Amino acid sequence: MSIGKLLQRPVLTLPPDASCIEAARLMDREEVGAVVVEVEGRPLGMVTDRDLALRVMAKGLNPKEVRLHEVMTGAPIYLSERRGLDEFIGYMQEMAVRRIMAVDAEGRLIGLLSLDDLLLLLAEQLGSLAKVVKRSVSPPPRPAKPLVEDLADD
Repeated sequence: MSIGKLLQRPVLTLPPDASCIEAARLMDREEVGAVVVEVEGRPLGMVTDRDLALRVMAKGLNPKEVRLHEVMTGAPIYLSERRGLDEFIGYMQEMAVRRIMAVDAEGRLIGLLSLDDLLLLLAEQLGSLAKVVKRSVSPPPRPAKPLVEDLADD
């Protein structure tokens, strides 16, 4: 299965010189846990809510002064949107990451696939399968009227 349809689009992005407070406010407003740091559509890294908590707040730094390039996870992991879902999951497992960016043939950011998105998809699919199983093991519904007409003499 290609992941093209599963990608979050558009991806929230900020430039590397944006402040951490800008990133936190954007994440809060959009209810997401990560922002991609990019220049001219090309991903340079990612900043997550966890990065902000551990690399800024826990160290007592001022989030208005610290720039994203100082705390982002650089060397971003990204794959082509033509890659299969199994490959994305394999990279998530191998690299111990919850999000992977997808890029086009020119390396421009086109979407983001998160572990949470995959878990929601799986939950929906399992729910649909559970309905199939339930219907297949339940007795068939009784018809509203008899299937065979009464052939009694008039």
